[in-house]
Amino acid sequence: DNEESILELLEAILSISSYKVFKAKNSNQAIEILHKEKDINLLFTDIILSGSIDGIKLVENELNEFPNLKVLLASGIPKELQKNQFHKNVIIQKPYRTAELIKQLNR
Repeated sequence: DNEESILELLEAILSISSYKVFKAKNSNQAIEILHKEKDINLLFTDIILSGSIDGIKLVENELNEFPNLKVLLASGIPKELQKNQFHKNVIIQKPYRTAELIKQLNR
């Protein structure tokens, strides 16, 4: 997410839920982390992301390199406006509840 307060809240929720969290403020930082930390098995990103690429392109690029990477995309875009390109990935609609987030992460 682009908002620092949301990143901090998500980091706390996920850490309490026994996830090891790597926080990135933009797509460039996310790419660096994904290539440095080889034990990452889930990418949770917003579709609208600052940096050189958006969340969709980030997912596409990283799945090409890490095909077993699980993906969860967050979106504030109404489902009716989302294109079919998301069918391979799970989207969690913003705003979401903690229980819904954990359920999607554990799928």
